[in-house]
Amino acid sequence: MKTIFKKTAYAALIALIAAVSFRAQAAGSAAPKDPMFFSITLPDTWQSKVIRQDYENETIFSYMDEKGSPVFLFSITRVTGSQWVALHNQLKNAMVVKNDGAFIYFIQKADEKSLKGMKVEDYNTLLQEIDAVINSIQLNS
Repeated sequence: MKTIFKKTAYAALIALIAAVSFRAQAAGSAAPKDPMFFSITLPDTWQSKVIRQDYENETIFSYMDEKGSPVFLFSITRVTGSQWVALHNQLKNAMVVKNDGAFIYFIQKADEKSLKGMKVEDYNTLLQEIDAVINSIQLNS
């Protein structure tokens, strides 16, 4: 029962962080400085395969499967120290990239290695390129 409560509280916190503001846009070759908190360079090959969903404190990059459904690749999130304390033990594949005292910035990557459907090769190629894309991230001061 305690585990169910923790998972529900975690889901509610993530939903609260993400749902405050939503704006979606397609990924570009070299995205300009994001007014939110970072800039990133995406390979040209990602343009037709990846969507970017921007929220107030999080940006999610997803692969579009052949049904048009997003499949999580990675996210960049900004949280306060107290939010991080509440979340960090429950996050999978998360890596802190900056702690400026006011906010903690972290990246969470997909751990899936396959996708059902005809575009499995595309998805696996994108998974292999994630680290290079993540290394291109520049956090705004």
